[in-house]
Amino acid sequence: NTGLGVAVDGKGSILTMRGSTVSETAPHAGAFGVGLQVGTEAEVAGSGCLFDGNTYDGMSVFHTGTKAELSGTVLKGTLPAFDGDFGNGLVVAGGAGVVAHACLFEANATAGVLVINSGTNVSISDSALLNTLPGGALADSSETRGFMVFGDGVLAAQDCSLSLAGSIIAGNSRCGGYFYDRAAGTLSE
Repeated sequence: NTGLGVAVDGKGSILTMRGSTVSETAPHAGAFGVGLQVGTEAEVAGSGCLFDGNTYDGMSVFHTGTKAELSGTVLKGTLPAFDGDFGNGLVVAGGAGVVAHACLFEANATAGVLVINSGTNVSISDSALLNTLPGGALADSSETRGFMVFGDGVLAAQDCSLSLAGSIIAGNSRCGGYFYDRAAGTLSE
């Protein structure tokens, strides 16, 4: 794949994935190489899927009203862009919502899971966020400006909400969970 592995966009667009693999999506002609991109009020349900070795983001979910539900899904080995930017397993932004259960986020760069922007809501349960590698991102918030190096199991910022329950966060190169710029989080058994 080049540019995008799979894209789902627009109100009323719905994709169900079962036992599917999206791998090695490379950047091309201005597209980043994202494994699965879900936007503008689309909906995705994925179970038993593998996103491996994609570029920039293994999966990105963005825009108010956009939803994704994942179970038993693996997002791993996401590579940063040529400039060292991102390499996240899962990015949820712009008011989107994601529920993930029994998922594995492993050996991604920058963040296993990145949650950002007001109204964005993510709930992760019985999952593992492991061995995130150093990676970078341009941080532009009320607290931080400029390119920063991360390596976090989960990174949450800018008025988002993240709930982690019964999950393992271990072996990440910088921080297991990093919450800043008014991010709200709940960690529980």
